[in-house]
Amino acid sequence: MHFVDLIKEECSKNSIKRFAMFVDMDGVLADLKVGDGRAIRNKIKGMFLAQRPVMYTINIFKELKNVPNLDLFILSACYDIEQSKNKSRWLDQHAPFFDHNKRYFVIREVDNYPEEDKMDVKGKYIKRIIEEQNYDFAYFIDDTYQMLQSAQDLLQDKIKCFYISSIID
Repeated sequence: MHFVDLIKEECSKNSIKRFAMFVDMDGVLADLKVGDGRAIRNKIKGMFLAQRPVMYTINIFKELKNVPNLDLFILSACYDIEQSKNKSRWLDQHAPFFDHNKRYFVIREVDNYPEEDKMDVKGKYIKRIIEEQNYDFAYFIDDTYQMLQSAQDLLQDKIKCFYISSIID
C-alpha cells in the first residue's frame, strides 16, 4: 500500500514531529453517488446514515491510526447541525477509530460562510487546528480538488494534500 507506506516513512523519519491528517468523509470514507449532492443541499433527513462505507479507504486510515506521531481528524462539510450529528453517528458505526474529539464539521448554518468562500473554509480550519494544537505538519485527503488546492496555497510547506485517487493502489 503505497500511501500507507509513504505516510509511515515520513512520520518515522521525523519521529519527534507531530503530524495531523485531515480526512473528508463524502467521497472518501462514504460512497457519494451522482445526485447525492442535491439530497445534501436539500437536507434530506438521515441521508448520511444510509451511505455505503468505502471499506478500502476506511481500512487505510484504520492502519494509519497506529502511527505514534500521527493524529487522524475528520474534516467534513455539512449544511446544518443535524447532518453533522448523522455523520458522527455514521462514523461511530463504520469508522469508530476516529476519536470524537478529533471530528470537525464545517457547518454552513453555524459558520455562515458565503458561497464564494466555500473552497477556502477547510484550509482555514486546518490552519487554525494545527496552530492551536501545535502540529508540525498536516496531510489533507479530499475529493474536491479546489479545496485541496486552496489548503495547499494557504499552508504552503506545512501541508501535503492528496486527492482521493492518490491513496488508492
